[in-house]
Amino acid sequence: MARGHRSAGAVAAALAALPAGCATALCGPGAQRAALGVTSHAGLQRYVSQATGSDSADGTRRHPWATMGHATAVLDTMSLRRGGVTVHVLAGTYREPVVNDKDGRPDAYVTFVADPPGKVLIKPSSGRFAFRNNGDYVRIIGFEITDPTASEGIFLDASHDVVQGNHVYRVATIGCQNDDGDGGRSGYTATGDGIGDNGEEAGNVITGNRVERIGPSSRCDYKHGIYPSAARDLVRNNLTYGNSGSGIRFNHNIVGITVSGNLTFHNRNHGIHISGDDDAGGVARGFVITNNVIARNAMYGVNVNSNADDPGNEYGHNLFFHNGYGTFGRNNSKDDPWTPGRADGEVVDPAGLGMVDYRDDGTGDYHLRPAAPEADAGTPLGAPATDYDGVRRPQGHGYDIGPFELACPPTGHAT
Repeated sequence: MARGHRSAGAVAAALAALPAGCATALCGPGAQRAALGVTSHAGLQRYVSQATGSDSADGTRRHPWATMGHATAVLDTMSLRRGGVTVHVLAGTYREPVVNDKDGRPDAYVTFVADPPGKVLIKPSSGRFAFRNNGDYVRIIGFEITDPTASEGIFLDASHDVVQGNHVYRVATIGCQNDDGDGGRSGYTATGDGIGDNGEEAGNVITGNRVERIGPSSRCDYKHGIYPSAARDLVRNNLTYGNSGSGIRFNHNIVGITVSGNLTFHNRNHGIHISGDDDAGGVARGFVITNNVIARNAMYGVNVNSNADDPGNEYGHNLFFHNGYGTFGRNNSKDDPWTPGRADGEVVDPAGLGMVDYRDDGTGDYHLRPAAPEADAGTPLGAPATDYDGVRRPQGHGYDIGPFELACPPTGHAT
């Protein structure tokens, strides 16, 4: 199809000749926790502990608060201190929806961090949002978030925020509405997403998250894994799979985003779907969709609506395999396959052989093997500086495609 293509037989032969385990030895699944830098934040440090805290305490390490709700309520003066404030949420299950209305500043972020990452579960059972942030310059790092009854897992009604290293799953499982009219239910439960933001905002970063099983277990056209709408967002190094709609879905804005280094697979609509805003007039522009692995989605790998089909959009250096309708399509039409003008360097891996252990259900190891077709086949355009595990990019002769950089010499000899 384009430069970089290798046949399945050639890939298999190359991989069989090289030692396995090189990638996972240097950047295994646990490495991302260290990369999140829980103790590296500047400024004031405060603590929340569901198990041992009290909201009448002072929030120090020795005297933590009990609830995130109290923490967000007392951040006004703290967030204005030099370096901002970091709220460390200690291990446990937190059953209240989280709402933050406090702003940080470019030099003084408000940071909410799970401490340790992956050991803090936010699991409310009421409300539209599990974690709603209305403050600019806020970071949300390292949480597990689930609420089948909520419409949104993490929602940003603000600008210049960072959502990093979270695991969001089983959100918005109630209700569905499809374009063909089946299964509709009124109310916000008919739409939903794992991570999303507001089209009136700008410049948010969604990076290094795992977003899965958003929506019911059947197709649902309005429930997506990652659903950004803000101008100039960066969506990088995420894994998003098994969702009722698309893995990554952009809408409601005339200014596009950068989507690079993601793995979006086994979704019931498209891997990546972009559209603009009909009410604003004109065609959405400024999309950079590069270095993504887009695999086994029920519809197109990348679907572009007419109101986002700007000739300046960039779609180069993505890897595709086994997307139901084909690689690129327009307007959700099964009968309208299409190749955009700026789509050089595309790569096809017919069976996902470049990954250590590809599996549809998210239980695989999606790091790269030596000689993977993804290796060194990416482009600097839109590429993140590090990968999902915090490994610096590039490691070899070029950027790798997907969320994991192969941290091994190109010869395949482990270091």
